[in-house]
Amino acid sequence: MDTKATTKRDPHLDLIRVIAMLFVIAIHTSWEYSLGIFPEVLLRSTLFTANGLFFLLSGHLSLNFKEDPQNPGESYRNFYWKKYCSLILPLIFYCAVLVMYSERHLVAPGTFVTELFWKILPSSREGHIWFIYSLIAYIMAAPFVSIMLRNLSITGLRLFFGIAIVFEAVSVMLFSNIIESPFTITGWPFLGWYFYFLCGFLIYKLEFFHKKKVFFIILGAVCLIITACLIAFVEKPLEGTNDTSPVYLFACIGLYLLLESVPVPKILNKPLEFISKHAYAVYLIHIEVLVFVRTFMPVSTPLSTLLCVLTIAAISIAIAFICDSLVLSPITKVLTKSGFKVKAAFITAVTLITVIIPIILIIIIRAGQA
Repeated sequence: MDTKATTKRDPHLDLIRVIAMLFVIAIHTSWEYSLGIFPEVLLRSTLFTANGLFFLLSGHLSLNFKEDPQNPGESYRNFYWKKYCSLILPLIFYCAVLVMYSERHLVAPGTFVTELFWKILPSSREGHIWFIYSLIAYIMAAPFVSIMLRNLSITGLRLFFGIAIVFEAVSVMLFSNIIESPFTITGWPFLGWYFYFLCGFLIYKLEFFHKKKVFFIILGAVCLIITACLIAFVEKPLEGTNDTSPVYLFACIGLYLLLESVPVPKILNKPLEFISKHAYAVYLIHIEVLVFVRTFMPVSTPLSTLLCVLTIAAISIAIAFICDSLVLSPITKVLTKSGFKVKAAFITAVTLITVIIPIILIIIIRAGQA
């Protein structure tokens, strides 16, 4: 199976994105009860597959770039422009909106730019934003890597996958964690989350993943249990066990293939598509919504936690739908029109306008309060 783009939307990809979105919200919604050491660790390990699912899905959707031999420059311009509109523009806009209503006070126009800077580039204050900057880097390289991977034979791709797994297992798990040797691993360019991203292409290009799908689903479940055991029962847990380890990679691939195989009733296609389209915005704003919801919703039981997660998701989706419909979608529709010429000055202008809109809103709100 290839990663060739199709005009028909795949509801399974929407399902994977929605499940990953809910897992992220659940991770950040700390519950106030104990399930027991192993069940709790197993649950958290399952929820943390959200990162792997997102990277696998992003790799599958981004590594389908094809250079137009008649106009290669236009191919790259279109690719990067669309990614700017779908990734960078929402990041700036939603960070600007969130700055307006900080937890402390309504931000004054005079401090807006400074607050926005630290919201977009948050250091340690907005931990979940790390994902976006990793994704930006991977997508910037996607056109070149896509061409390289597509020119490899199936044998070459198999060797690439095998060598990468072995290198990471030996270098990261064995030398870094067990032997604690200063063996360098920085020379291998496909470590960690980047390899997850590349696997979003490989699991479709290498047919054995789908021919042996049941095997990899079972292997994924076994790897997830092994991961939970390493965390729960090993006195000194291995670094990267719950994210970038090779074992956890197979756990994420297994869950990805499972969700890809689940029958999706047609009646759910539209709801899944709707939620999936706003999943990125939900990711950007859910922390602030979580803080608000937790002021009136307890998480003292598994049921109350589930209700809290669904409430956070519902409110975040509602906010995302309003903002996307009123602001981002109209702007993006204009900017991605066929034949639109990308100019550096215009990109700058669009970015500034995106920042200025919330400033105008602040001034209006301030004027109304005066």
